Amino acid sequence: MGEKTSDPEAPSLSHHETSISIEKREGDAATAREWARDVDKSTTTNTKLRNPLAELSREQLLNDVEAFAKEKDLEHILADLRKGALVAQDPRAFEQMDELTESEKELLRREKTHRWSQPFMMYFMTVLCAGSAIVQGMDQTAVNGAQEFYFAEFGVTDTWLQGLLNGAPYLCSAVIGCWTTAPLNRWFGRRGCIFISCFISFAASFWMAAAHTWWNLLLGRFLLGFAVGAKSTTTPVYGAECSPANIRGALVMMWQMWTAFGIMLGYIASVAFMDVSHPTIPGFNWRLMLGSTAIPPFFVCMQVYFCPESPRWYMMRNRYHDAYKALCKFRPSTFQAARDLYYIHAALKVEERLREGKHLFHEMFTIPRNRRAAQSSFFFCGVNAIMYYSSSMFREAGFDTRKALVTSLGCGITNWIFALPAVYTIDTFGRRNLLLTTFPLMCIFLLFTGFSFYIPDQTSRTACVATGIYLFMIVYSPGEGPVPFTYSAEAFPLYIRDIGMSFATATTWGFNFIVSLTWPSLNKSFTPTGAFGWYAAWNLFGWIFCYFCLPETKALSLEELDQVFSVPTTKHINHYRAMLPWDVVTYTNINGCREEWSTRRGPRLRVLPLSHRDAVAVLYLRWKSGARSLTCQYQVLVTQCNWDDEEHPGLDTGFLIAFSTRPGSRSTRPQPSLSSLVRVAIMGSMLEGGSRPAADADVDADHVHPEAVSDGERDFEKQDSKPEYQDAFGDEEYAEVKYKTLSWWQCGFLMVAETVSLGILSLPAVVAALGLVPAIILLVALGLMSTYTGYTIGQFKWRYPFIHSMGDAGEVIMGRFGRELFGTGQLLLVVFIMASHILTFTVAMNSITDHGTCSIVFGVVGLVISFVLCLPRTLAKVSFLSIASFISVSSAVLIVMIAVGVERPWHGGINATVDTSLYKAFLAVCNIVFSFSGHVAFFGFMAELKNPRDYPKSLFLLQGIDTCLYIVAAVVIYCYAGDDVTSPALGSASETVKKVAYGIALPTIIIGGVVNGHVACKYIYVRMWRHSDRMHKRDLVATGSWVLIGLATWIVAWIIAEAIPVFNNLLSLVASLFASWFTYGFSALFWLYLNKGRFFSTPMKTALTILNVVIMGIACCICGLGLYVSGKALHDDPGSTSFSCANNA
Repeated sequence: MGEKTSDPEAPSLSHHETSISIEKREGDAATAREWARDVDKSTTTNTKLRNPLAELSREQLLNDVEAFAKEKDLEHILADLRKGALVAQDPRAFEQMDELTESEKELLRREKTHRWSQPFMMYFMTVLCAGSAIVQGMDQTAVNGAQEFYFAEFGVTDTWLQGLLNGAPYLCSAVIGCWTTAPLNRWFGRRGCIFISCFISFAASFWMAAAHTWWNLLLGRFLLGFAVGAKSTTTPVYGAECSPANIRGALVMMWQMWTAFGIMLGYIASVAFMDVSHPTIPGFNWRLMLGSTAIPPFFVCMQVYFCPESPRWYMMRNRYHDAYKALCKFRPSTFQAARDLYYIHAALKVEERLREGKHLFHEMFTIPRNRRAAQSSFFFCGVNAIMYYSSSMFREAGFDTRKALVTSLGCGITNWIFALPAVYTIDTFGRRNLLLTTFPLMCIFLLFTGFSFYIPDQTSRTACVATGIYLFMIVYSPGEGPVPFTYSAEAFPLYIRDIGMSFATATTWGFNFIVSLTWPSLNKSFTPTGAFGWYAAWNLFGWIFCYFCLPETKALSLEELDQVFSVPTTKHINHYRAMLPWDVVTYTNINGCREEWSTRRGPRLRVLPLSHRDAVAVLYLRWKSGARSLTCQYQVLVTQCNWDDEEHPGLDTGFLIAFSTRPGSRSTRPQPSLSSLVRVAIMGSMLEGGSRPAADADVDADHVHPEAVSDGERDFEKQDSKPEYQDAFGDEEYAEVKYKTLSWWQCGFLMVAETVSLGILSLPAVVAALGLVPAIILLVALGLMSTYTGYTIGQFKWRYPFIHSMGDAGEVIMGRFGRELFGTGQLLLVVFIMASHILTFTVAMNSITDHGTCSIVFGVVGLVISFVLCLPRTLAKVSFLSIASFISVSSAVLIVMIAVGVERPWHGGINATVDTSLYKAFLAVCNIVFSFSGHVAFFGFMAELKNPRDYPKSLFLLQGIDTCLYIVAAVVIYCYAGDDVTSPALGSASETVKKVAYGIALPTIIIGGVVNGHVACKYIYVRMWRHSDRMHKRDLVATGSWVLIGLATWIVAWIIAEAIPVFNNLLSLVASLFASWFTYGFSALFWLYLNKGRFFSTPMKTALTILNVVIMGIACCICGLGLYVSGKALHDDPGSTSFSCANNA
């Protein structure tokens, strides 16, 4: 930090012990931006060793390569080693290296642009590591359901013995298993250790399944602990040592994700075998639950044979030929394998020097810096009590055993799904911030769960307990779940990292054992409320501990980590004690504090230290001009200095801030020069333990830099801030989040996923209600009309490119009132569609599980899954889900069509027309309207198209697929199922086929809701951040607001689904109230607005005017009559009980 840049125009920093001076030189904004890039590159690194080759000259490097090749008998690859060493020394300069061929340069470019384009063996190794994690997770939770049966069979009633039986593996792992990792790795290698641990898991599974006494079962579970410790410590290391640097972090993080998947499989095994029995084998169900855990380790053991050993392990045994062969299998080319071989060799030499003369185990606990790193292991949130005892918790809340096991499965699904975002969040928000955010929420949800046991009504009690536990798992999975493991992996110094990780893993399993052992007795003595309150208190303690004692480690080099952990704990506590009032003010926004540029006296600066160390921080400044505001991002170099300011007496220590505009700041104004951007902000000492000033220091730039600012630089505050770009997202050249990346075919499949997923499920019942001929006529007519109105929406968007939603279109036509009217209507319609998807999910789950648990619980599970899949912020990422949705719904409907054709459940006649009432007929018409109700999202889809003129291709793809699919599926299912056809249509076949079809249709049921949920969230998000660079950022505020918006909209949708729990009635209400206008009425209004004053100018215009007026009339009829029939249906339906656990399948 503080090194001089090569740019002669950049400010130069000079160090004088504790003081730092800055020499300001003239320069323009381009110079400032270049300087900011240099600062960013020179100070921000990942947590790894400094490049050991960086200090060598070219001649020294090549000489060392030749000596290395000769010593290791690798002269046959000397040419590749030379080129690889040059690239390893300076990876960013390969384009200027004449030694590399164009094909080799293309390989290096592809490493950056296609980082997941790897050889087959890399993916094979990834599958091996994932399988090992699945073994780990399944071993943990298979006992959850099994204990409901083997305690009774063995007569185990003592709560301490129950805890010991469940916690035995973790006792063995903490005391023995984790500490055998080093010798096993040394003697057998990484692969050998994985094989041994998985073989022990395999054998222990059969032992436990065959146990006939409780002590026999105890021995089997204790044996399992040998595998748990070695496997959990070795597998992530093996994956990290085999993978290239650009995907290493993601692969290591996947351990947590696939462990969560294994946890879910353990719950699935409990549900799958709970009703299985055998006439001669007692306890056959729980034996199958425990025995099923032998399946994953069997496949892992088979796979280990085909995977190469870790190249790093080979090199530590001086087996360089084998290491090179292994790297050739893990890398796309021999040149890249040679590069990594030499770089690992250089890194190993550095590690050897670090270890030389060290007594590792002794220094682990005697050196304060190492003890402070070890504190990262001590996290105690109580999640393992839920993992191992959730079934008994739900049973105690009022569920029977079957429903308790099914509800526990929801815990596993939630844990796995919410572990997926951890790969992104842990490096985006930081480890400490995640813990500080999630610990209070976990505390609240545990208290909510505990106090729910006081609810007298059983239905409400069980629903609240399940909701509280699910919410706890939602918060735990991306926060407390992955952070301790990641934190301990990077906190220890390199020379004791192996021992440090063994200690951290042993500590984790030790706490695991304590929770497993004590929960039954704690639950008995404290009651469930007291037991949950106990762990809620531990979560509160965890927050206090993290705030005062735990430093942030995100993006710190090893040298910086040494500095951070060398600070005494008392100074950390004193510093954050002084910071507490500041953080309260900052994060609660008391007194409306915000960063801003003053429009009168010049710049006023408030510094928010986002990283409490001497390093690079990010500062946000807001430019104010009248009623409009634009935000620009600044790169800030923070350096400790002494400052003597007459205006601020008593502040002896501060920070000197030199900042400049970063590339990518979106502004319609000229950029000020560097001379007008260098400012001084007075702050208190940070790591030195000083206190912070009571108020922000507002510094007038003219006092700090008396030279005059040019007129051009003053003008930027006075210019009109009219947006330079008309479309919704502006210029995205340097944006972190790019929205306009959608291809026309991706847009088409998004439309199909949004429209077809539920529409097709109601249409066979429509044919039965109307008759074959009227239904086909209406499907064709309304389909053609929907195509026309969809094209009209495209015309309106082309005329007004800035439109992103129906609210924007309403503002064009009716001003601010139109924006609020149309926008609110769009939001309500989309949220109601989201609710219909949650409702359909509960119907599907009730059908698949034979009403395995309360329908409200299934609704919560659907809410959780939909919310997680809705987290991506761009439609391009969601579009890949839409392809899966199309395949899912097509397959499910095809299966039902084939099944009803084979089974022929209806033996009556087929009615060309039906004598029906207006009420039933119009209820059916409303369902057809709903099946074409995707228009509400079309503006948003077009806004993210790469070329909005491709929109007609997407529209015709949608209408071609949905009209054909609707007619074929509705007619075929009706012809064979007759009047017995159900809505949703997947229930029209036999019970077995119905379950299969619903299982296959689950993706489309979820993804269709996700697409609509994305539209709802994007509408609110764009309303909040339009014309602000928050739209294109990935910071905590931008990402956090997106997450909170998604959570809020899905909760509202769930409430609606529970309030109107009848599928057909909900669809008809949505269609009549909203879809009638957004699909037909408003599109006609758009055409009339586009052609005002020219309605009868030509015969074609006259005909189109009449057509659009008729379409508006049709919309009015659908709305009026539809509201009547849907309201009557809701009133008359005996099954429409709100918030009911009853079966709605």
